[in-house]
Amino acid sequence: MYQKKSVKFEEKSRPINFEIFNSRLVKVTPINKDFEVYNDNGDLIGLKFNKTNTITIGEDTSYAGTPFKVQKIKKLTSKNLKEGPGYFLYSHELNKSSQFTLPMLGQDREYFKWGSNLCNVFLGMQGEDYPDRVLLLYRIQTDREYLEFEAKLENHPMYVGSTTYDIYHDLVEFKVPSRFKEDYQLLINGKYSHISEELKKRIIRFHSLKPNNPISQVIHKSEHRKNRLEKELSVTISDELDLLDPYYMENELCSDKFKLIISEEVENSIV
Repeated sequence: MYQKKSVKFEEKSRPINFEIFNSRLVKVTPINKDFEVYNDNGDLIGLKFNKTNTITIGEDTSYAGTPFKVQKIKKLTSKNLKEGPGYFLYSHELNKSSQFTLPMLGQDREYFKWGSNLCNVFLGMQGEDYPDRVLLLYRIQTDREYLEFEAKLENHPMYVGSTTYDIYHDLVEFKVPSRFKEDYQLLINGKYSHISEELKKRIIRFHSLKPNNPISQVIHKSEHRKNRLEKELSVTISDELDLLDPYYMENELCSDKFKLIISEEVENSIV
């Protein structure tokens, strides 16, 4: 899914490079403080390349050749970063459901196209009940490989169905396996170390985790993580507490804020 495109917004200006790493992340280079738009709180909320070409959080854009909607902009300046300096534009930030709940379905990241088409994982739709289900939001493609992938998901034993989210995305629904329903509630309540050993093993295998990985340290309540958090937060953490915040449901439920509506759609919708 990786794509790279350079755009010149002014005849004499340097080209702006857009790199699409996956359905969640686009990188923009070079860094230029003149591009940056901040709100009154000092938060970076947009990039303005000239008077008419601007990327703004919450608004659709297609400067990278592929329409996307930015939910967060992060400026990275360290030359030591693996990806190098630039602006990271996030259409989605992976939530706790993607880390802890999705592995209930078995398989691994590659099976679910984690590194390409998967946008995020949700427990339901905002404003609706979420009865032991898992929703996977995917950026769809029309090539043969993606069609074969869809057929593979349909054969998953927990598959329920697929619905259109917008013209670029589908929501694929799965049931939570019955043996993990208690774990499902434990995770929502932040009881990560209390989940079953079977699910702990699935999480480790799904993400190919090493013992020093933060997720591993959370589900096994690592003493090293506890000591580090106590030092960073200048607090004493009770042995009874788990080492990660519980699920914040505003991040775990899907809503319309991610929907992409291109200009043609808007024009055609006018009655």
